[in-house]
Amino acid sequence: MPDALSKTIPIWCNVLNTLLFPDLPDSHTLFTPPQVVSRSEHAQIESRLPNFIKAFEVLPLTFLPASSRCTLRIVAELRARANIQALQLPLEDLRKKLTKPFRPLWVTPDAPFPPAPLVLEGVYPVICCTASRRVEGAEAWDGGGYIQGAGDDAESWAHGLTPALFWANSELLLRTREEELPLLIEKLAREEQAGSGDGGGNATLIKPTAGAYIGTTNTILSPTSKTQYDLIVICSETDVQDLAKGADKKVLNLRCGSGKLGSRHLRKELYKVKELIASRVDIQKTTMLCACPTGKDLAVGVALMVLCLFFDDEGRFVGLQQSLTIDKQFIRHRLSWIMASKPDANPSRSTLQAVNSVLMGRPP
Repeated sequence: MPDALSKTIPIWCNVLNTLLFPDLPDSHTLFTPPQVVSRSEHAQIESRLPNFIKAFEVLPLTFLPASSRCTLRIVAELRARANIQALQLPLEDLRKKLTKPFRPLWVTPDAPFPPAPLVLEGVYPVICCTASRRVEGAEAWDGGGYIQGAGDDAESWAHGLTPALFWANSELLLRTREEELPLLIEKLAREEQAGSGDGGGNATLIKPTAGAYIGTTNTILSPTSKTQYDLIVICSETDVQDLAKGADKKVLNLRCGSGKLGSRHLRKELYKVKELIASRVDIQKTTMLCACPTGKDLAVGVALMVLCLFFDDEGRFVGLQQSLTIDKQFIRHRLSWIMASKPDANPSRSTLQAVNSVLMGRPP
């Protein structure tokens, strides 16, 4: 079972429960799957929980992720080992939205979900599901055994399938023959992109800024893009003239592909974005759109770099901050702006590594 399911999510459930529900001591219990986490390791995790909670308690509570789903997404992806201060979660606002504690539950081939409806009164169940069965003493593939890292880099094997796309088309996918699935998934992914709100022309404002947006390449084709955005950065192999036909605004196409290769190319091209924005004297009044085919990966990387270099902690554009010290904690804080504003953002590890390399001074 991945550590994210057996340890990271249980840790965050415990930390959030302790902070959000101080008057419910029963909710402060740490739950881990005993078949995966030994008693000794469970005790070690428990001993570290006060430090996580203490770090949370001293935070300036100024930023609001919109929902419990968004909150869990942020904390799960930024990992429990990360510096929690980067998230700046507003506990009072969250208490108004989250009325019950979280309770992690695990579903595996060895411990399936009960066939009868499970009644869990007084808690929000957090279902941690894995399709891999436990193989004693081995991490190699053995008829469905868990392989460390096998689910990473989904862009290399999922053909564009996402959880939301699966559940929207689950019956069709499950009755389709395996050899026909890749073409079907790619077709559904294209239709989703073309028909989604973002793909149809809408972009997401990254709060607390007043002019930094993330969208898809289809956003550029919207009639409103010609007047709404003064600066457009595109991450697409499609020719920029085709994407921005008729637009009279400044357009920069980084010509990045998809997947890991696209993220590696982005690392080399981000300097162009930095130079372009730094050269714009009117940028304080400029609205900027960062776009890629999905609006969830490369565009997020571009926006993250821009937020780190050109915006202060209040979301105000202040120009290029030459003397600013940027570390991973700082980057996580800016990433939390994006994740709270756009919960479906899903930058790959390669994209985040590309941004980190540029921001922390490592050569391309």
